[in-house]
This record gives sequence, structure tokens and C-alpha cells, in this order.
Amino acid sequence: MAVPIMEFQNLSDEDIVAILSFLRAQPAVHQQPQPHRLTFLGRLLLGVVMTPTGPSRPPLEVSPAGATVPRGAYLANDVASCVSCHTDRQRGELVGPRFAGGQRMDFAGDATRVRVPPNLTPDPATGRMASWSEDTFVARFRNGASTPETIMPWGAYSRMTDDDLRAVYRYLRSLPPVHRDTGPSLQPK
Repeated sequence: MAVPIMEFQNLSDEDIVAILSFLRAQPAVHQQPQPHRLTFLGRLLLGVVMTPTGPSRPPLEVSPAGATVPRGAYLANDVASCVSCHTDRQRGELVGPRFAGGQRMDFAGDATRVRVPPNLTPDPATGRMASWSEDTFVARFRNGASTPETIMPWGAYSRMTDDDLRAVYRYLRSLPPVHRDTGPSLQPK
């Protein structure tokens, strides 16, 4: 069993260069890091269970552009990693239908409840945003975190460009509908 870590191995060369350029442009911080101490279990997990995975396809030189389905696919799968939360997992591996939700995540501070990301496919009966227009989708992201106790990083995604949000919406609408009722986002454990 391997638990995926740092699931950004499919970023384009262009985006990796942009990230490195940004980091190199930041002012230096002079601070001695604390020594990294792992327990025996931590070393075992790091050495046996947690393994980086390689790219799933040849790396792109340039990211897809515009409010297009290819751009949305790139953002939702490789950059924002929406698929990572909105797809069910077992032992770290994505096992459910992609973007159909249902992954049960522990709720920090409350051992009696779990968070369950919703189905994002365009299934008219169970897709959380199946009835949303493109403008509603963009407006929801611009609104930021309006749902208490959400795990969704609305604040970070609220700064995406309109074209990028429209691209993600168009990509999600292009997915095959999956009839999967994930229930409310907060559920008893």
C-alpha cells in the first residue's frame, strides 16, 4: 500500500518554473530550522507507505489556456487537485468514480463526525452543482467561505481568475454523470 504525497507531479514545466521564480523572488528568512525527528513508526511510514508517485503522463511544457475544458481538466486534476478530495479513497488510492465525492474525512476536533465532499459530476439527481449555471459557480467561488466548518479552501480558490473558474466549471460539466448521493457534507462517524 502506498499513500500518495505531494500530488502535483503533473504540473507543466511552465508552472513549475513560475512557482520556483516566485519562491526565489521572496525575501530571505533567516531562521534555524528545528531538527527533523521521526519516531520509529514515522520512519517506517515514510520509508514503506508514503511514496511519491511519478507523473501519470508525459509532462506538459505549457499549461492549457483559456476558459476551456482542457484548462479545467488541468486545474481540477493537477493544480487545485479537486479530484483528491472529491473522489473516494481507500488506503490513499483513488478508488471511486472521479469527482463523485463520498470520501469520508475525519473532522478535527470532533471524533463523532466526518466530512464528506459532495458529488461534482453533472448528475441531475445527486450532483451538488448539477443545476448551477456557470455564473452561479463563479459567484459561489467569489463568495469565499460562507459555510461553517467547511474543509473546502474557498478563500484560496476565490482568488482564481474568472477564466480559470469557468474552465473548471466547463470541465466538471463535461464529466459523465455519476448517480451517487453522498449525503450532507457533515455526517456522524
